[in-house]
Amino acid sequence: MLLGQNNIISIGDTQSDRYWQHLKDVQPSFDSHYFSNQWLESASAVIGSAAAGRGNTQILSLEGQELVLRHYRRGGYISKVSEDRYLWTGLDSARPFHELAILAHLFELKLPVPRPYAAEVVRNGASYSGSLLTYRLPGLTLAEAFVQNKMTPDLWHRIGASVRLFHKQGICHADLNAHNILIRTELPTIDETTVAILDFDRAAIKDPAQNDWQHKVLTRLQRSLLKIAAKHKLGLLEIEWQTVLDGAHDKARVV
Repeated sequence: MLLGQNNIISIGDTQSDRYWQHLKDVQPSFDSHYFSNQWLESASAVIGSAAAGRGNTQILSLEGQELVLRHYRRGGYISKVSEDRYLWTGLDSARPFHELAILAHLFELKLPVPRPYAAEVVRNGASYSGSLLTYRLPGLTLAEAFVQNKMTPDLWHRIGASVRLFHKQGICHADLNAHNILIRTELPTIDETTVAILDFDRAAIKDPAQNDWQHKVLTRLQRSLLKIAAKHKLGLLEIEWQTVLDGAHDKARVV
């Protein structure tokens, strides 16, 4: 069993086929209304949205706490068939509950991730939809910092070093790209908590001694940065990417 699962409480409404999991002792206290767009609008709780992504992420202000609500959305060709429905194979395999458990595990390990709050699964026959709530971390995504020319050699190195923290624990991110790496802007110095990783949908735990999956994760991140560089007519210098790799392989920064 993953660390953190002992702190997860499960509740459900079998008549409406709506199910929730939330962490113990969360503030504000758990309320299933927090997953209702209609309720959130009536309470004026939505204060923003994510700049990138599929338009499925909202920033909420609830009783003095800022949380991030992400509705699961499909990408690619399959989204033309179904934008937000997934095949029902049981609650235990529902993607929101899996991600909540992974986040609780990573938070227990004190890795730089958003603190998890709750998840919702809504079944509709042979399919389901779902959402995830986490506490908000202030900051810029790597994509934003790159485009705004705010990256430094120390930050490039810290990107790689932060990825290494997860790889040491065997955490394989399914889609590590420049939009789900967060550079926290409220911290005064660059340290192990400066760079947080977001979006652990479909994340898996693998053997840390195997290098092939780690190489694929880093290659995916490199492709993401090259795509942004081409779109905005920027240059991703070889030395910048090598600095990321140095951090990922526990090597000192050269420059």
